[in-house]
Amino acid sequence: GQYRVSSSSQPITASPGDDVILRCHVKPEYNVRALTIEWSRSGTLDRPWEVEGEEEDYVHLYRNQKDNEDGKIRAYINRTDLLKDSLRHGNVSLKIKNVTVDDQGTYRCFIPKLSSRVWRGREAFVTLKVLEPNFGRTTESSPVLTTPEPIDQINVQSDRHRHFLWISVVTVCFIAILGGVVLTLLKLKCGEQNVKQTEKKSVDALLQRKALSV
Repeated sequence: GQYRVSSSSQPITASPGDDVILRCHVKPEYNVRALTIEWSRSGTLDRPWEVEGEEEDYVHLYRNQKDNEDGKIRAYINRTDLLKDSLRHGNVSLKIKNVTVDDQGTYRCFIPKLSSRVWRGREAFVTLKVLEPNFGRTTESSPVLTTPEPIDQINVQSDRHRHFLWISVVTVCFIAILGGVVLTLLKLKCGEQNVKQTEKKSVDALLQRKALSV
């Protein structure tokens, strides 16, 4: 079958001291444990390799099913690893430990003996950007800015305020109505008592008149 080396076109961004993995895979999935895998670099972000067979030092070289230090750039010694357990699945990603600003550049993954219809199918490129610790900062002191509240949070708070007002209004109305009912009941009760007292007085007066007439 025909295979090709594939990588992401999006650059990898890291800070000094980070460990990074330059993702690279063979598609369709293919066991590459027995193949030579070369990782190298151009040192710049905008100059990929154009000359076939150009003499290059290696960032990492895997040959005869083991890592090979021959021709490896000194700065990468003891800092790079392939994901060995994943080679049988076509994963040829490279891990670089403790990156520095000097590691920034374009990296090339190349599998010379991969069965591919075109030469470019045997290679892929990954860009690494390493930002310095003070990237984006200025020497002038920046004013202290207050982060505005998100619109959603403002809306939620407004809704809560309106909800609270509605509850307050309903509560006041309920208390007023309840007070009116209680007051009305008290008046009715007082009225009944007055009527009873009046009736009692009338009866007593009538009895007294009858007694006098007898």
